[in-house]
Amino acid sequence: MLKSVKTSPMNRRKFILSSAVAAGTSLLLSKKSLAAESPSDKKEDLCLIRMDQVTAEATYFARYEHFHILAIPISILIAPPEQGYSTRTSVLDQNSLDEKAFAEFIKETGLDGASLRIHSHAVTFTKDELERIASGEKEVKITVMTPKGNIAHYFYFTASRSAQVKIQRGRAGK
Repeated sequence: MLKSVKTSPMNRRKFILSSAVAAGTSLLLSKKSLAAESPSDKKEDLCLIRMDQVTAEATYFARYEHFHILAIPISILIAPPEQGYSTRTSVLDQNSLDEKAFAEFIKETGLDGASLRIHSHAVTFTKDELERIASGEKEVKITVMTPKGNIAHYFYFTASRSAQVKIQRGRAGK
C-alpha cells in the first residue's frame, strides 16, 4: 500500500524556487558561452568530413610522421574544370605528429618549427584525375610535392557510393 507523503507549502516553495534559480543560471551560462563565441572564432575545421566533399587522408612522409586531409567538393567532380582544380590540404594534424622525429628534422634542417607545425600543401588536380575520381575509380593516387620538388604526401581518393550518386545526379541535371 502506498503511503501519501505530505509536504509543507514551505518545502514546495523552496523546491520550486531552487529549481527556477538552477534553470535560470543554466540558461544564462549557456547564453554567455554562446555570446563569447564570435563568428570569427568558429573557423571551419577542414578535418571534418562533410557530405558535399570527397576526402582522403595523407600517407607517406619520409622524415616525420604527420597527416593532412584533402577534400574535393562534389560540385567540382560533377563538372571538372578544363584547367583542373587547385586547393590546399588541411593544416598538419597536431595529434598525428611524431614529435621526436619532428624535433630531429628541425635540428637537421634549421627550418622554422613553429611554421611547420601549422603547414598545409597546395594541390592541383588535373581534369583527368577529377574525372577518374568522379567515375568511381578506386584509389586514384594524387602526389603532393614540396616547393623544392620532393614528394610530400600521397592521397588515395575513392568516391563513396553516396558521392557517386550525387555526381551522377548532378551530371544528369537532377
